This record gives sequence, C-alpha cells and structure tokens, in this order.
Amino acid sequence: MTSSTINYALNEEGWLRKLIAGRRLLLVGNAAPALAERLAAEGCRICGVIAPVNGIHDADRIVKQAAGIEFDLALVAAGIAAVTICAGIAAESGKAALDFGHMADKLVSGEVPLI
Repeated sequence: MTSSTINYALNEEGWLRKLIAGRRLLLVGNAAPALAERLAAEGCRICGVIAPVNGIHDADRIVKQAAGIEFDLALVAAGIAAVTICAGIAAESGKAALDFGHMADKLVSGEVPLI
C-alpha cells in the first residue's frame, strides 16, 4: 500500500532521480511525449513512448505494445487505466511499472523540478 502522493514524496526526497537514473525508461500516457523531452533534457534514457491512451479500454493495446520494447522501468500516467496498464506491463514483462499520475504533468509544466 502507498499514498496517492508517493510520486511527489519520492521526488521531494531525491529518490525519484535515483530511481530513474541509468535505467531505460518506457513512458506511457498522453503526456508521455512531452515528459520524454523533459526527462531527456535531465539526462534520462528514454527507450519508448506510448501515447495516446484512450481510457481503460485501451489497456490491452498498451500492454501489448509495451511488450515489444526493451526497458527497465515503465512510468505510466494514464488516469484510471494506469493501474490496469501497470499490472499488465509488470505481468507481461516482469519489469516494474509505476503509476506516475499527475507527476508527469507537473514535471512537464515545470511546476515541480526533478530533484
């Protein structure tokens, strides 16, 4: 179990940068293209972007598409569909998938810096 603000806490404590550093990141969600630009500017290694996500009914397509990408960690910002997508990606790939939520939007907008 975790709180809905875990992504903010991870960043505020400096753990988010440590979590993503040196890992091949798969970004999923409507904000993923802009997030890829933002994280790449921070030196992150982006190996895949899947967008758009058209709700919960799109989850199977996203999981299948993710299966064709080599990555270490998936960051998923896809609303309610994120939970299903994260579970599917983890089950299919054996890799970690994090429901990234609105943290993606906040990083893209610059409202929150990557610490």
